[in-house]
Amino acid sequence: MKLESYKAGRYIRVEDYRAFIISGINYEWVWEDAGLNKLVSEASREVGELNCYSKLTPNVDTYIKMLMKMEINKSNKIEGANTSLEEDLVDDENTNEDKKEDKERAKRYLNATNYAIENIKEGNEVTRNLLKEIHKILMEGDSEDQKCLGKFRVSQNFVGGDTPESAEYIPPPHTEIPDCMADFERFIANDRTSTPDLIKLAMLHYQFETIHPFIGGNRKNRQNDYTTLFTK
Repeated sequence: MKLESYKAGRYIRVEDYRAFIISGINYEWVWEDAGLNKLVSEASREVGELNCYSKLTPNVDTYIKMLMKMEINKSNKIEGANTSLEEDLVDDENTNEDKKEDKERAKRYLNATNYAIENIKEGNEVTRNLLKEIHKILMEGDSEDQKCLGKFRVSQNFVGGDTPESAEYIPPPHTEIPDCMADFERFIANDRTSTPDLIKLAMLHYQFETIHPFIGGNRKNRQNDYTTLFTK
């Protein structure tokens, strides 16, 4: 698939709003833009230097765990948490009452991340089922999202705005998710493509965020569930 001619998707009319139908990505990717080759080369060099640094760093596992906790704290803040990294690291008994919920969510982030890492280390493939298991760990204990634990959504959600008509983005209807995630899974497992890993990872990240296969998880800009907010 030539990158310059690829269409990321199309809009369809659903009732009084437009939802985005995403295109598949399981292709052999090529492009003409020489600038992209330069960027991939520079990024790959940076990754190589980081890998070399990891081999020279004593107790690198401890360093990686701290990096994970830093990233988890940032992700948690996107969802409305107000704990600092230092607060995430202190003992539970020294945590302020108003910060305990955010800290518990950070712990679930860490547990979910470790679960994913261990599965990959054991040679398990990244599949839809694994993503559901990770989501279940991530959201377990969240009273607002119990109904959605480890499940792809079965209704329309939207991001931003108070109604679908005013939303900033409306993901594909839930009926499209099986096909979208099947293509997503095939692209992960496709070892015949010569697409650089960094490009592949970037495309998978974009694809997953655009599909928005889960309802729960975003507290700051809550992914609203159309069926729970409106009665047809």
